[in-house]
This record gives sequence, structure tokens and C-alpha cells, in this order.
Amino acid sequence: MRVLVVDDEPDFLATCVRLLSLKGHESLTATNALDAMSRIDVERPDLVITDLRLGGPDGQVVVQYARQAHPPLPVIVVSGHPSPDVARAASRAGAEFLAKPISPMQLMAAIDRIRPRPPGESA
Repeated sequence: MRVLVVDDEPDFLATCVRLLSLKGHESLTATNALDAMSRIDVERPDLVITDLRLGGPDGQVVVQYARQAHPPLPVIVVSGHPSPDVARAASRAGAEFLAKPISPMQLMAAIDRIRPRPPGESA
């Protein structure tokens, strides 16, 4: 699976890339919303993991763009500034929400819950 990770924190990006690689997934990265949207168009990832707070346009822009892609991409929203409002907004946008810091088990469980499945594969 190809996963686009969007965050302006290099340590978080590196951790996600390492974890995804260990699980056999290919990682793409972006540090801002504009780069993320370009990568969605060009690279066609299977899943997007995005932070909400990014320099410039925020992660909500990435969520909306990913959900309007064809086909709509599953999204996991992460935030170091969680609140019930943020979680509800992510849910309304059709995204999974995780509060930072995120354990590897939490991230992999979220990916397993929302990852696209090939036809004929059961959940």
C-alpha cells in the first residue's frame, strides 16, 4: 500500500516512514498542504495520514482534497492539539482521528481499520 504522510515535523515523518516500511508499505511524504495535494494527484496514494497544523493551508484542506479525489482516499488525521471539536470535524469529513503522541500500535490499528481492501478480501 502507498501511504502519503503529511506533517511539518521531520521526526514524525521519519517515524511514520520507518514504521510503514517495517509493515511493508511504501511511504510518500509532504511537509505542507500544497505539496500533499500535488502528491495526491501525481503519486495516487492509497491512504493519506495528515497533521492538522501545517504551515500555510492546514490539514483540513488536505482532508477535503483527498476525500474529493477519484476514488476518495481514506484519511487519518493526527493532531498534537486534540479536542472534541477536532475529532468531530475529522469524523464529519470521513477521516479517522488520532491524537499525538501516537503509538505504533495505534497507527497500525487505524490503518487496518480504514485501509482499502482488494475486491474479495474480507475485513
